[in-house]
Amino acid sequence: MKTSAQQAFVANLKRIIDRRPIPPSALAAKLGYDSPDVIEKIKTGRKRLPLAKVPLLATALGLDARIVLWDWFEAYESEALDAIEAVWCAPLTVEEMSWVRELRDAFGQVSRFGSWNGDGEGER
Repeated sequence: MKTSAQQAFVANLKRIIDRRPIPPSALAAKLGYDSPDVIEKIKTGRKRLPLAKVPLLATALGLDARIVLWDWFEAYESEALDAIEAVWCAPLTVEEMSWVRELRDAFGQVSRFGSWNGDGEGER
């Protein structure tokens, strides 16, 4: 039985796919599938969209892959999402990303801090 989050994800995906002019066969091909039937199964929730296909589908539909991926995790792996959010926070909106780009243009790229290779270098 699907959770309400899974039902919402599938319903939203169906609405978006149905509004796009891309034929199911072309969409299936962009996801690496031979048969367009898989698109109907994903739209109706009979087949769960595999995690590795989420960015491909988002790109094919002209969506922000980060947001679609976040919604997928919320629907299917909410415990993992809690851990991801605790470490990395929620994804930035398009507007927030434009602010980050402007800051980087103005001040340059900030180098990464920290390491997890165990050598003690760069630990926080």
